[in-house]
Amino acid sequence: MKTLRIILVLFLCFILVVLSIGFLLPGKINIERSLLISAKPEGLFEQVNTPEHWKNWSPWLQSDTSVKLSYSGPVKGAGAILSWHSKDNNKGKILIISDSPYDSISVILDFGDNGKTSCTFRFQENENGTSLVWQLESDLGLNPVSRWIGLFTERMVGPDMESGLMNLEKLSNANKLVNGFEVVDFEVPARVLVTVRD
Repeated sequence: MKTLRIILVLFLCFILVVLSIGFLLPGKINIERSLLISAKPEGLFEQVNTPEHWKNWSPWLQSDTSVKLSYSGPVKGAGAILSWHSKDNNKGKILIISDSPYDSISVILDFGDNGKTSCTFRFQENENGTSLVWQLESDLGLNPVSRWIGLFTERMVGPDMESGLMNLEKLSNANKLVNGFEVVDFEVPARVLVTVRD
């Protein structure tokens, strides 16, 4: 009985030490991945800025075949929303909060009870194509368990972000060049067009 009590005390001390260290760990995570893509920024921008296109390149949406997607708000740009729900009750939404063509896009990933994460996509055109930077930031709060998990987030999420960037590169390679101009397919809201032929 005395041995059991000692083991219990040691176990509780271990838990207290682990939790105490957790409070000292970083309270925020910041993960960044980039890829130089041989394409103009316009097409890449449209892929990210249009929630309906995320299913074509997002590693998280492609990995769960049971996921159900729905869309609300504008077709693209600020206010556009993609919501998902899978059979294991995994649900959340992607909200575009700002877009600056063809420079940057800010997105909120809302995981419900599991918190929110901010994403920024930056597009920088150069002579070799477009440097696309995907940055993810999350505030872990004061929860020591979340801070311990935060230590491993880079290894868990980083490869997925790299996969997403490579998917965007594959999509851009599928676009055609006509007389040196990149042809990009994307949907636009219905509008009235007037043409005058001389």
